[in-house]
Formats: sequence, structure tokens, C-alpha cells
Amino acid sequence: MKYLLVIIVFLFSFIGILFQNEVKWTPNEKLKWSDFKKKLSTGANELALLDGGIKSDFEQKKDSTVSVVIYAFYDKNLSSKSEDINALTERGLKHEQGHFDIWEWYARVLRKKLIDTTLIKFNQTTAIFNLVYKEANNVEDRYDKETNHSNDTTAQRKWEALIKQKLDEYSGYSNTEFQIYIKKRNKIKSQ
Repeated sequence: MKYLLVIIVFLFSFIGILFQNEVKWTPNEKLKWSDFKKKLSTGANELALLDGGIKSDFEQKKDSTVSVVIYAFYDKNLSSKSEDINALTERGLKHEQGHFDIWEWYARVLRKKLIDTTLIKFNQTTAIFNLVYKEANNVEDRYDKETNHSNDTTAQRKWEALIKQKLDEYSGYSNTEFQIYIKKRNKIKSQ
């Protein structure tokens, strides 16, 4: 019995360690180079890669209520950086922060779309999520291309201003937990 208890405690500790590497977006906490635990692959074009995105959890209740949790995150263990310490500049770190902030911007867009849409079926949430996630990926690609991965400082400043504007614009959707409702269809009686 003692051994079983030790094994259970060990498993819960291990699971806790795994989830400590996932960091949720907050307005006051900014990225640090020490958050990137993985070494970047040799020959990579980038100085760093922030591994993360948007996570969601939906729990449908017995009635038409759905509890929703949506948040932007990154994983420290999967995020990688160059081994060249001299290449890890503040400019590069701000660029990676921009990626994280874009994910939060689109987490807010997703929350807004789910709240504002009249849902008839629960599976509509998946279609909305996929649409928003695709849009976020396209914006991230544009961000990297237009800023040349932070090398174009003028474009980088413009993007930082745009991202801040969008976070402000969607500030009413910063709460990660909310509820949505599935509207029941009215059945049409045939005559």
C-alpha cells in the first residue's frame, strides 16, 4: 500500500511538472529568453520559435448551456532559441512577444465570435474555432514576412502598434472563461 501511494504521488508530481511548462498569456508578464528551453535546429532561418497557440475547452451542460475556456499559451519545453547568445537580442524577443500577443488577440476574436453567434448545434463551435485559427495563422505569417522576423524595425514598430490596438479593441473579450447557449430549433409542423 505504501508503494502504491508513492507511485501515485510521483505520477501527480510528474504531471504537474509537465503542465508547469505551459504558460498562459497575461497582460503583465512578458517573455524572457530563459522561457525558451529547446535548442533551435541547426540551419534554421529564425533566431527563435515560440511554440504555442490557442487552447479551448468546451463542456456542454444538460440544458443548452456550454461552459467555455479559451486562452493563448506557449510551451517552454517546445519553444526553441539559437545557441548563439549574441544573437538573442531584445528586438528578437519583442518579435516573439508579438507572436504571443497575436495569439491573445485571436483568442479574443474567437471569444467574441462564439458569444455573438447564435449557435444551433454544438459542433458549430469547431467550425468557428477552425476559421479563427486559420485567420490567426495567416496574420502570423504576414507578421513574419512584413517584419522580416524583426529585421525591418519600421515594420516591427507598425505591427507592435497594430497588435496593441487590436488587444485594446477586443479588451471586452479578455475573460478566458464564459458561457454560450445553444438555441434549440423550432420544429415546423407539417400540415
